[in-house]
Amino acid sequence: MELRKLGLYHGILPERIMVHDAAIDRLLALARHGDKILLVTEGATGIRMDGVVFRPVMDGSGPATFDLALCWRDGKCDPVVARFIELARLPQDDGASFPGVGDV
Repeated sequence: MELRKLGLYHGILPERIMVHDAAIDRLLALARHGDKILLVTEGATGIRMDGVVFRPVMDGSGPATFDLALCWRDGKCDPVVARFIELARLPQDDGASFPGVGDV
């Protein structure tokens, strides 16, 4: 939803915004072979594909950023997920942290 709002803020018409539930390589191929842009998280920028160029999305104050959001089901938690949540709770190098994250 945040990416959609940002697109609308920059003048993209709502009917031009498409949502696909597909693997990132297929989505990049769509962007490469058409007149489309693809909004992806920064983690996807490490993928290399001929004909695809990554550019930051800008808002009024520079590159747009989004807070990390974690959602999980209460109850017994997978140890990998528990460790990931534990790491997400740690303060970041830039002084940011993720307040309001409940107990696992």
